[in-house]
Amino acid sequence: MYPAFLGTARQRQINLGGSTTTKTQEAVLDTVRAQREQRLDQRRRAESAYKIQAWWRGTSEARRVKNQLKAQFDGQSGPPVTWTRLLVVG
Repeated sequence: MYPAFLGTARQRQINLGGSTTTKTQEAVLDTVRAQREQRLDQRRRAESAYKIQAWWRGTSEARRVKNQLKAQFDGQSGPPVTWTRLLVVG
């Protein structure tokens, strides 16, 4: 026949039954749950950071405006109506 196919060459073993290292369904679900929890935790941390940053920006801006109005009030030499206006706003 064909001399190339008639030898004592090593035959390759092929397993058609599937891989023996496959994860069980429970293991896959546990992995997916853990990944989902990590993403949720990251999202919560980011939202918390946004809230803290917004609070800090508002507080620092309010402090800056208060100090600015206080400086205007302390340096005011105009009519008393302006003083009252600065007291109400500040």
